Amino acid sequence: MDDRPINYDNVDRSPHYSAAWRFPGGGITPTSGVLYPDRDSAESEQRSWQQAHRRQTPDSDVTVVIIRHELAYCLGCATCGERPADLVCRTASWDEMREHVRHYCPGWQITDELTIFCPTHSEET
Repeated sequence: MDDRPINYDNVDRSPHYSAAWRFPGGGITPTSGVLYPDRDSAESEQRSWQQAHRRQTPDSDVTVVIIRHELAYCLGCATCGERPADLVCRTASWDEMREHVRHYCPGWQITDELTIFCPTHSEET
């Protein structure tokens, strides 16, 4: 068991929202992939994507919908709360967060126990 102090939770258990493309036949693909803590921000993104799409392909059956996520995984050190370069990042799955940390946060450590540690608090240092 990890004995590092956990002062900040990497799981936000409040609803989050995202915009996604809905294709005829039921396929859904994220637009930007951004998770918002409020529905209004997701709806603003939805309107922007929908308007741009309608200008380019007015007869398309593709729409942009709002997806509600029951929680979000948040990027920040579980011990000190630091974020890499003040980056705010929320993902809908821990696997997405793991990929984000692996690609964009050198020196950071992500665990299977839903915690993330900055280079200062990483076991690798």
